[in-house]
Amino acid sequence: MHQPLTIHRIFGGRPYAEIGFPTTAVRDERLGLLAIGGALGTMQWPGWDAARGWTRSRVGVYTADGARCHHLLRSHWPVSVLRFHPSLPLLAIGTGGWSQEGELLLLNLDSGKVVSVVEGRYRHICGLRWLDDRTLEVFLAPDDEEDLDDDGPDALRYVIECEDWTAATDGMVAAEELPWGPPDARIPDAPDGRRELAHLAWTPWAPRQLVWAVEPLGDGRILATLDGIQLECWSPDGIREWAVAGQDGGREILLTPDRRSAWVNTSGRTRWDGDGWHERPYPIDRLSVDGGAVLDTVDPGFAVACVARHDGWLALRDCRHHVERPVTVLVSPGHREAARLELGGYDLFNHHLPVRHSPELLFLQGDPHRHSAENWVVRVDPPDGAAPPQVHRLFPLEWDSARNAHLVGGPAVHLDDAHGPALVHAGTFPYPHGLRPGDAFVTRRQLPDGAPAWVFLADAQATAMDTDGETVYVAYNSGEVVALHAGEGTVRQRRLLSIDGIVADPLSLTVAGPGRLLIGTVDGRIVDCGI
Repeated sequence: MHQPLTIHRIFGGRPYAEIGFPTTAVRDERLGLLAIGGALGTMQWPGWDAARGWTRSRVGVYTADGARCHHLLRSHWPVSVLRFHPSLPLLAIGTGGWSQEGELLLLNLDSGKVVSVVEGRYRHICGLRWLDDRTLEVFLAPDDEEDLDDDGPDALRYVIECEDWTAATDGMVAAEELPWGPPDARIPDAPDGRRELAHLAWTPWAPRQLVWAVEPLGDGRILATLDGIQLECWSPDGIREWAVAGQDGGREILLTPDRRSAWVNTSGRTRWDGDGWHERPYPIDRLSVDGGAVLDTVDPGFAVACVARHDGWLALRDCRHHVERPVTVLVSPGHREAARLELGGYDLFNHHLPVRHSPELLFLQGDPHRHSAENWVVRVDPPDGAAPPQVHRLFPLEWDSARNAHLVGGPAVHLDDAHGPALVHAGTFPYPHGLRPGDAFVTRRQLPDGAPAWVFLADAQATAMDTDGETVYVAYNSGEVVALHAGEGTVRQRRLLSIDGIVADPLSLTVAGPGRLLIGTVDGRIVDCGI
């Protein structure tokens, strides 16, 4: 187990932060504990999918006043029901979703051990009730919703008996023992859960989710984008000075060279409006870092992923699916649209390549006619006088021609040190059945030919990267933060983002000073920490 990062301050902290938006809750007065099931936001937007190997459903077990989180369980399916054992330190958890798949989990509140009670096929557990110390009544969702009648049975009932539930084991109930067919019971009412959710609604707390980007300013202030907030600003002493609301919220922050303003991408999502699914793109605004006033707006007419050059050139790439001849809009340092060009289609699962500190506009380009074709790193030169913008293919993302794999992009940084100019980028190898150990990588590629200087392998997806010129810092959705020697790729440090003993999930990261990082989490917190 890695040592935790040293935490200096947390911005946006609040009770029950770890579980996101609460969906069910139950209190145990005997133990003085409160269990909450919840869900975090979706780690995906039209420009990027950061959710490989990550689940959004959570169960948190807290002290009754919410002051401390004792356990945090990550669930593959949404949490349906929670029930404390009447006398033992155990919590029964039912999960499941619209697919009618789910699990019956048992959490030991002393050891933290989790047992999946039913073996084999997964079933949606929609209700639970302890009849006595040894008997658990389980309610399963029917496999066919057409079997449901108004005011009739809505679940299948099953009873599990166990002399000592602390000795329960994985798969102790065979899948074929569970009932199938039309529903025969009513899910038991849970007025205690409704009361607890109503109580949470009145606490001095509101959900904050998914800090997609975080950037430090020279005076110590911090900018961030998150779900529902286009841009917010925090003072060094932890006070939020201002916030600009923005429907789905901001996704990318691109500071201008003078750092007095920032372009903020609030790229829209596809929405249902009663007449089908339609794109609802938002314009890209340049906001003042002093108060958040809108200084300029560029409306490309479609959802985009952004790339910036450190001299102020900005590129807005159409990131919609299945668009014929998508274009990329170039915005000049004077904050005006300067040109449009074609770079081919964009796929949020393939072409994510946000490069920090870059003197060039760099992109991933694929073949619009072959989804599995290799991706290439390309450079776009902005228009120069009467000369139109130019696209230059630099090198394929795959550096091993013998392997010939279809590699996927990720966060990146530009370096220019004693070893020469280079692109350090993260990514993943093919993952048709999910990420396996060693399927994620970080590599340093020489510019302009792409020769690999070093490769570092990992087990989880990289969500963010930054560098101070000597060390490359990489955050993973497993909670790990790795510091790599920029020139050699050797590991300098491996740490966990752990808050009060509970591992948090980093989504964004930036270097804020020597050995100091700012990390935005999926649960809406911004962590000022040292490594």
